[in-house]
Amino acid sequence: MKTRTSGFSLIELMIAVAIIGILASIAIPLFTQFLAKSKISAGLSEIGALRAGVQDAIENNEISNPTLSQIGAPSNSTNCSLALTVQSGITTLSCTLVNPPSSISGGVVSYIRSAGGAWTCQMNSAIAASYVPSGCVRGN
Repeated sequence: MKTRTSGFSLIELMIAVAIIGILASIAIPLFTQFLAKSKISAGLSEIGALRAGVQDAIENNEISNPTLSQIGAPSNSTNCSLALTVQSGITTLSCTLVNPPSSISGGVVSYIRSAGGAWTCQMNSAIAASYVPSGCVRGN
């Protein structure tokens, strides 16, 4: 009488590996998109928190050309390399994303304050339109 050994056959293992491969091919791009959107959101949150300081410096402290140090902001953070520029009354608070996924490499998110005091959100062209959050526009 023959005894049958227990275990998996080669075909069963190959099918399991194929299923794992199919699931990974679906999950990895979705995870990459999630990472890109998270990095953009983190950058917007960081510069969004600084808008109040810029607004206060311009309106209450009567500083026409505020700097990051005047509003108590660092020049670098975990997610951003920050910049604050003023030209012709238009103030730009920008975040160059630090260590972003390759799909948004070179991405810059900005809040731009018009001379009248209205803020708009803008992304540079390194960030694909599919990653731009609602309420923001994709610019240069």
